[in-house]
Amino acid sequence: MSNEMKDWIRDRAEEAKEWVEKYPFLRFKDNRCYPWQNIEEIESCWMFNLPVGWQNSFGVQMCDELMAALGKYADDFIIIQLKEKYNSIRLYWDWADKDYIDEESKEMNAINDMIDNIICKYDEISYNTCVVCGKPATKYTKSGWFQGYCSECYERFR
Repeated sequence: MSNEMKDWIRDRAEEAKEWVEKYPFLRFKDNRCYPWQNIEEIESCWMFNLPVGWQNSFGVQMCDELMAALGKYADDFIIIQLKEKYNSIRLYWDWADKDYIDEESKEMNAINDMIDNIICKYDEISYNTCVVCGKPATKYTKSGWFQGYCSECYERFR
């Protein structure tokens, strides 16, 4: 393995650790969609499933909003899958499988609506954001993998 590859892996692990420490729900806690994924590895951070342009453009803001909505239930929030599909963010989630008292269930039901609103908001934002650099998307691929690009990235990568 080249030194550059080793450095990239080390940098990615450090970046994953930073994401997961700040946003515990980004850690792989459930591998039902990715059974080969080791849920114990810190490098297994959901944020890395999104295009870099989205990570840099709205990743922190989206995670901050989710953390604010989740409050004390942040550790119970489990991402099943986070990805890009048809140039939109897809976030599938669930609550931890444990017994909750009635009051907790009521609070979590209210949080469900907030989470859905946040996901819908970033679905629209992602559709209009360049997957490479995070600038507003102005051009979209018409065949193959559907993605949005700014003018510069479209010319460079398409």
